[in-house]
Amino acid sequence: MHISDEALDEFIEIYKAEFGDDISRSEASEMASRLIKLYKLLSTKPSAKKYSSQATTHSTDDHPPIGFRT
Repeated sequence: MHISDEALDEFIEIYKAEFGDDISRSEASEMASRLIKLYKLLSTKPSAKKYSSQATTHSTDDHPPIGFRT
């Protein structure tokens, strides 16, 4: 994933303002890439099929099942 020079400069400025530390362009690029990947992961709606089978699985002991019901 390529991050524009302007976006990277802005990321470096924000990091400095928030944490008071200077970071290299290489560090900033890695951090920004990870942040973007995390955002994409969190903003992706999980498939109902993936979670429906987990939500209906019941435990064999006396505790109620944990999970999302669909």
